[in-house]
Amino acid sequence: MLSGSGSEAWLIDPRDGRELGRWRLPEPLADTDHRPAFTLVAPDRCLMPCGPRSVVAIRLSSGLVDQFFRHDADLSASAAEFTDGVVWLRERRAGYLAVDPEDGAKLWNVDVRQPLISEVVQSSGVEKPDDLIVVSAQPGETKPDS
Repeated sequence: MLSGSGSEAWLIDPRDGRELGRWRLPEPLADTDHRPAFTLVAPDRCLMPCGPRSVVAIRLSSGLVDQFFRHDADLSASAAEFTDGVVWLRERRAGYLAVDPEDGAKLWNVDVRQPLISEVVQSSGVEKPDDLIVVSAQPGETKPDS
């Protein structure tokens, strides 16, 4: 189980509560208001929001901590999402950034200019099963920028 506070994160064995690892973060962990902050993107790699514009990666086996992504605007204080092989970072200004999970390179952005519902989901539709869906919190149609 991963946990963190301030500029530290730690890994706890859920069976006995023993600390398995502890890491110093380059910026304080973003306050996610008691929602999850950590996103596993590989068996040994976890992402977490730090400060208002950064996402940090930790390699659990080696303890390596590095900056995964830094944005030029504030990100939402929420965990990254990992859907369909892409890391999705929510922007404060009502959009998402799609980021390569290997190198943190920005792939594209989705800006619907409206507040969004909680997450990016993969369509289970018959016609286009590989589509990804972003849902606005406000009624009406929008055409996202890509």
